[in-house]
Amino acid sequence: MLGSLYSLSDGFGVEDFRRFVTASDRLRHLGGQYPFASILGCADSRVSPEVIFDQGQGDLFVVRVAGQVVGEFEIASLEYSVQHLGVKLILVMGHENCGAVKAAISTFAKRLDGCASSQSNRCWLGT
Repeated sequence: MLGSLYSLSDGFGVEDFRRFVTASDRLRHLGGQYPFASILGCADSRVSPEVIFDQGQGDLFVVRVAGQVVGEFEIASLEYSVQHLGVKLILVMGHENCGAVKAAISTFAKRLDGCASSQSNRCWLGT
């Protein structure tokens, strides 16, 4: 399974990209979806797992959220992929220079700076 995600290193040409959907692909998916992997990835529009791993329609079950922050809905989606679609592999995919991660770190750093001289537990607990 994981080997399928390494296809970018195999030296294929543009004409070999699986992400181009054909009529036979659409027919194959009339009966349902059968992804082999789930990917929790960033919502950044420049980071598309199907393109990065050269996978076709229906091959990946992708859950996207800014900064790969896992909440109740993301977990439920991943559980669905395992329990109902038969997914055997879950991959968490981050990327460099993620704006959501930078914003979270910046916000936390500002809070710490503001709390550095404070003796209040409310400051440290974020309340």
